[in-house]
Amino acid sequence: MEKKNVELTEKIVEQEDFISKIKDEQTQHSKSNFQIVERKVEELAVDFRKQFEDNLRILGRRIRVAEQLIAENKEFYLKTKEAYEQENKQLKERFGKNELNVKEVSLTINDMLNSLDTVGLKFEERTTNFLNRISKVSCDLQFAKDWVMRKNKALMQLKDDSKVDWIVLDNNVE
Repeated sequence: MEKKNVELTEKIVEQEDFISKIKDEQTQHSKSNFQIVERKVEELAVDFRKQFEDNLRILGRRIRVAEQLIAENKEFYLKTKEAYEQENKQLKERFGKNELNVKEVSLTINDMLNSLDTVGLKFEERTTNFLNRISKVSCDLQFAKDWVMRKNKALMQLKDDSKVDWIVLDNNVE
């Protein structure tokens, strides 16, 4: 009987050793899985940050180009307007009160006004296109921001889930 007790005690000790080894292996395995997941999330975050920075740089370039186009269009408009005003002034001085000359001046002025209207419409069209592009990029950036927030929430959920798993494992082992 004593021999059986000794054998049973030895078996219990062996089983406890085996259980503790398994426990150690599980904790190491869980830690390594968590580290792998954490490393992948960090890599994704780095990639996303690079893409975001690239998009931001591109947006900055587009804005600078658009500002340059606006400045050039404004300069062209002002030069054209100035030329029109100067030519109009010269025509008024040259032709004075002569009706025939007034008709020619009137036609020239109408042509210039039509040209100015065309320039104004082109300027407005280009400005509208530029604003639409900026709006689209802004929407893309908002989408990217929302995506990052969702990924961060998912990561936090993963961390919380892994904590719950540890608690459950600890309770099952006890």
